[in-house]
Amino acid sequence: MAYVRYVSEAYNGTAVETLGPSGYVETQGAFALRLAREVGGRLGLKSEIAFASRADVDEPLVRVDSLPAHHYVDTWCEVRSWERVIAWVDSIRIGSHTSLI
Repeated sequence: MAYVRYVSEAYNGTAVETLGPSGYVETQGAFALRLAREVGGRLGLKSEIAFASRADVDEPLVRVDSLPAHHYVDTWCEVRSWERVIAWVDSIRIGSHTSLI
């Protein structure tokens, strides 16, 4: 929802220059664990995460967006957000894929 709002504001010329909203201000690894727990639990799947060692690449080891999404989108609801993700995943699994937005 934060990105939808931002794109709308950008289109209308009222957006801030940059936006990095995050539902969770945490590392990608922490989010991967959260995603596995939330999605796996809702789908009844055992979701295991294994982190590989990182090769040298030209990007930060950790990147964290600093604007919690709930500060930008007042309708943010974590439970509803996960339910929408699961509905989207299910639509792919049964072949009736629609937009997540």
